[in-house]
Amino acid sequence: MVLCSLFDFLPFLIFVSFESLESRKEYRVSSFENFLGFRGRSQSFKPVNFRALYEFVDLHQDGDAYGSGPCSRIFYSRNRDHYPDRRFQAPRDIFLYGRGGAKNIRFEGEHDEIVRLRFNKLLNGNRTCRSVSSRDFNRQLCVGSENFSVKRVTSTGETGPQVFDVPWPNAPPVQRDCLCSNRSLPMNVKSTSNIVEVHFTVKSMDALDDYNNLFFEGTWDFIKTSPCMQKRRVRGPSGEIRYKAPIIDEDEKNCEKYPWLIEPGPNQYLYVKMHGTIMSNTSKCATKNRIVVHTGGAIHVSVCPRPPAESRHYVVEVFSDGWAVSSNAMILAPGQDPVRTIAVEFIVEEPDTYTVTWLELTRR
Repeated sequence: MVLCSLFDFLPFLIFVSFESLESRKEYRVSSFENFLGFRGRSQSFKPVNFRALYEFVDLHQDGDAYGSGPCSRIFYSRNRDHYPDRRFQAPRDIFLYGRGGAKNIRFEGEHDEIVRLRFNKLLNGNRTCRSVSSRDFNRQLCVGSENFSVKRVTSTGETGPQVFDVPWPNAPPVQRDCLCSNRSLPMNVKSTSNIVEVHFTVKSMDALDDYNNLFFEGTWDFIKTSPCMQKRRVRGPSGEIRYKAPIIDEDEKNCEKYPWLIEPGPNQYLYVKMHGTIMSNTSKCATKNRIVVHTGGAIHVSVCPRPPAESRHYVVEVFSDGWAVSSNAMILAPGQDPVRTIAVEFIVEEPDTYTVTWLELTRR
């Protein structure tokens, strides 16, 4: 038996499985020149008995190759005419499923552009995770499962599409929205920076999981805007970030939604302090404004900067990842050094003034 003339569907790979009485063999065929043949001896009392199963595997992925992962892709604004349908999606190659994995998609605009994403489809493999809109964090959060999510950049161990802004080079991204259910679809997302990443991570996959039950799909576009000219990246042995709303300076208005990054020096950690209380489901707050703190590239807490009168003298203290604040805390071994930066976001809807202070710490 010879299998041939099956390549009208390229760019596909053909996966063929031969099953005979004696054994089972599997092959991957990926070019016109390749063919498969089966030869066997037959006798009247021992006839040849086999069957051949084949499947076309879609190898196509949108965008350009990016990084070292087989699933990671990138879309450049300068090459937008090379991507005619402006679509991004999870891969359809079944060999990229089944043992856990990750797909990262990156969108790079010009300095005077932001990225607009629209998620149209999401399949979560019947995971129990759900997407919840949080007013305290001003974004979609994933609740209920650590095995599936889609985020817009900063990883927290959940699974599925996650969206991240990348405001600074050589620094952790800032997590925006996390998607893990289709109830909120279609969903539109606008970045604050000109670079955005979508991380799609699925844990605990089995042999039956593929793109038919774990998948996402959306469209993208780059939009012109007035760029933020401030770096909003500070360092030093100590200092403060002062935020006043409403913003009067025209140049600063373009940075209204931009976060601040605090970087410690070599072998240093950070201690960050602000007035307020940490928000929870039962917390009360006298303002709609919030201060969101990110540590180690992940969302840490949302702070109410104007708590009720009985809590008006409270402060919130945040330490860099890896800083042991109790005698029972473990100190990480060399080679496992965590990300020590801290990012601060001001979510402001009402006029007010806030101050966040920091101090570098050294382990002795």
